[in-house]
Amino acid sequence: MRLLPALLAPALLIVAGCATTPTADVTRFHLGQPIPFDTISLVSPGAGPTLEEQQRQNAVSAELARLGFRPVPNDGKSAYVATLRAEQSSHEGAPQGSRFSIGLGGGTFGRNVGVGGGVNIPVGGERAGPRVFGNLVMLEIKRRSDNSIVWEGRAMQEVSEKAGGASLNAAVPQLVRALFDGFPGPSGQMVKVPMK
Repeated sequence: MRLLPALLAPALLIVAGCATTPTADVTRFHLGQPIPFDTISLVSPGAGPTLEEQQRQNAVSAELARLGFRPVPNDGKSAYVATLRAEQSSHEGAPQGSRFSIGLGGGTFGRNVGVGGGVNIPVGGERAGPRVFGNLVMLEIKRRSDNSIVWEGRAMQEVSEKAGGASLNAAVPQLVRALFDGFPGPSGQMVKVPMK
């Protein structure tokens, strides 16, 4: 009985090592200078925020406030203006082989010598893999006084439809947190950031 825990411990470590945390590919650009925290207004790239866009802007406002910015309505008086864009694309996953195959094998076992062989023949053609969704969040922060960009970033995550998480609205808060992780972050480098 003591042998069983000794055998299970390495197996559990291997299984735990296989569990992966989803990540986002995050790229940020800035001038390498401190960005003083001040008032900031979020604006929509279109005519006005839809209810869906407003929900996304609320997620960004919460993160900006957590960092030390003070989100305010867009009345033309804030120190900064932030523009948020969120998009989703999709494509077919990598082709997968047939679900069925016929295997043939043979072997001979003689005196201290073993020889074996096998043939695997797929039945049916390749099939399309599960659909893959790309969720993307882009944010640009401009100084209102001179309309210069002081910081911009994008966070992207690809999710298989089998894994769930294909909803852009569900992904935006996590992508926004990844985008602001270690703000302002390294400029001009793509880094993988764990999704929280």
